Amino acid sequence: MKAEDKVSTEVDDTEESKYASFMRMEDLLQTVEKQLKEPDVDLSITDLVHLENQVETALTQTRFRKTHLLIESIKNLHDKEKQLTEENKVLEDEIGTIKNREDNEMAMNLNNIAPTHMDCGQQRVTLNFL
Repeated sequence: MKAEDKVSTEVDDTEESKYASFMRMEDLLQTVEKQLKEPDVDLSITDLVHLENQVETALTQTRFRKTHLLIESIKNLHDKEKQLTEENKVLEDEIGTIKNREDNEMAMNLNNIAPTHMDCGQQRVTLNFL
């Protein structure tokens, strides 16, 4: 886990430094919009290619961030699932203990109710009575 976190952090730092020189997506879109709305749009092919590359880079950065957030969310859900599974096992063990205790108490109560030694004559009288 520590190695994965370290690699993840290194990838994040590398990706962030790679895109640090580029504008944020919102700023980039505003710049493109301003340039296209100008009356004398005089953009060369090179300018358009440069803007396209910046848009693609911003999109790649956004996708990377989204993927990273989804992976973190999945890890958190797996941790929560593991925790709930462990809690469930503890509760099942407690229920089993309680049931065993109740069964033992019931058996002891039944043993206390029944007479311990009756001779055959007493048993016949009791059966006839019933």
